[in-house]
Amino acid sequence: MSILNDLNLWMIIEIAVGLQFVFWGLNGFFMWIQPPDNGEAFNRIIGAMFEIRGFMIIVKAVQIIAGALLVSQFYAALGFLMLIPIAVGIFLLQIFHARNSMMVLIPLIIPFFIAAAMRLYPLLPYLR
Repeated sequence: MSILNDLNLWMIIEIAVGLQFVFWGLNGFFMWIQPPDNGEAFNRIIGAMFEIRGFMIIVKAVQIIAGALLVSQFYAALGFLMLIPIAVGIFLLQIFHARNSMMVLIPLIIPFFIAAAMRLYPLLPYLR
C-alpha cells in the first residue's frame, strides 16, 4: 500500500490545513500577527475589503467554521467546499499582487488544493 493511499496521511493533512484556516480566521478578529507590507496595490485591495462593512467578518467566520469542519473530520467535504472561494481569492491575490507570495502559497494554499482534490474527487460522479 502506498503512503499516498493511506487515509491517515490525508487525515493529518486535512487537520493541519483546517488548523491553519482556524488560526488565520481568528487572527482576523484578534490580530495576533500583523500582516507584512506587500506593496501599495495589495494594501489598497485589502483596505477596500475591510471598508465594506461586514465583508471580512463573514470571510473570517467562514474560515473558522470550515476549518473546524476540517479539523473535526465531520463534513470535511463541506468544509472544503466552503473554503474553495476563499482559497482561490487568496491564491490570486498572492500571485498577482503580493511581493512575498511563497510565504502564503507553500504552507497554506498548495496543501489546501491537494487535500481538497483528494477529498472531493470521489464526489465528482454525483455532480453530473
